[in-house]
Amino acid sequence: MYASQGQPARTDLGYPDEGPFRYTILPEPFLTHELTRLASAKSTLLSRPSADVRQAKVDSVTFQPCLVEEESSQDRLVLEDWEDQGALIAVFDGHAGHECADYAKDTLPGMVRASLAQTSSPSPFQTASLLANAITSIDERIKDDIISLFPGGESGLDQMSLNEVRHIVNDQDYGGTNHEKVIRGMRGSTALLSLLDSTRENLWVANLGDCQAILGTKLPSGEWKTTLLSSCHNGDNEREVQRVRDEHPGERQCILNQRVLGALAVTRALGDHSFKLPPLYTHKVFLNSNPGFRVAAKVQEFIARSHTPPYVSSTPEVCHRALESGDRFLILCSDGLKDLWHDYGANSGASAGAGAGNGNGSSVEEEWVKIVGKVMDEDTEENTNFALTLLRESLGGDDPEKVSRMVTVEMGERWMDDTTIQVVTF
Repeated sequence: MYASQGQPARTDLGYPDEGPFRYTILPEPFLTHELTRLASAKSTLLSRPSADVRQAKVDSVTFQPCLVEEESSQDRLVLEDWEDQGALIAVFDGHAGHECADYAKDTLPGMVRASLAQTSSPSPFQTASLLANAITSIDERIKDDIISLFPGGESGLDQMSLNEVRHIVNDQDYGGTNHEKVIRGMRGSTALLSLLDSTRENLWVANLGDCQAILGTKLPSGEWKTTLLSSCHNGDNEREVQRVRDEHPGERQCILNQRVLGALAVTRALGDHSFKLPPLYTHKVFLNSNPGFRVAAKVQEFIARSHTPPYVSSTPEVCHRALESGDRFLILCSDGLKDLWHDYGANSGASAGAGAGNGNGSSVEEEWVKIVGKVMDEDTEENTNFALTLLRESLGGDDPEKVSRMVTVEMGERWMDDTTIQVVTF
């Protein structure tokens, strides 16, 4: 595809038993143009109710360079500018499929906006509750859509034959409405929502899963301070692991190999109702959906450990920040950014911090804030796409060969995780 634009080369890309794979070293400015195109890089100015309100901008990228259709990105992003109600900026990281992330992207923003419109001058606490309720309500709707397909609930489902269940679930020849409900309940998605009010005085972050929200603040000294506004809800977070264990006393395998029931990395998510509904729904409904799970045998393994669901929570953590004059930008990203940074980035090898949510930042997040802050200090015209800047650094920075390798390598399966970044400057 790129042979006529650059120099051919080969790499094992860390897979010595499977390579070498061909790639093309692209010259500038073609490399930058191609990365910008593949990442769907975009910058949007937010509306201002009056001239004395700080101008805000949202830069976004979403990147998965593998061109195989089955490996297309399951990340989704949202930017909705509601003028007098503020702006909603969100990242959804789908897993096992894109259907749940699609549903969240299409449904959650409208629910949040409607709730804001129904509440007159909500307090910061009320707004935080509104965001949390919208997220949990969406997941309840996903669950109820599945349960409603089988009258009589769990006992009614237990009495149905497999042929009856398959006829209900696999209705693609009759519109596919039932199958859509089932499939989005089988799939899962993280949810990271940020609400910036129209006055630029308040910021809320609601998080479910392992996406990250990082605030960059410029101190009077000129240095940049990093504040994490989200916690990672996964098996690496000891507090989350203990929460799951406390909710399932005596079940040693509720967390196994740092995964829920030994299978799922995140401890909070939308969808993933194999981990939330009684096992009967997985055995009779999800495993009889066509198409359904990619590897049914793995599902049988983890569902045998399910005794007292739910094991995955749909309750988000919500943070409110009264913005100060030094608060300059917010980074929202899927977990693919951290993976890229450590594996391939210009500063790969930096140790990952463990202190999510402690307000002090950790090494990798501090590096991101310093990168954006440095460019912001130097960019007098304010026309840089900061999300693209972070993506470029995570792919190799100023090393064109390293970045070219990540962009052009010819493999039949994905070689990196989906990576989505939104940077809000205010």
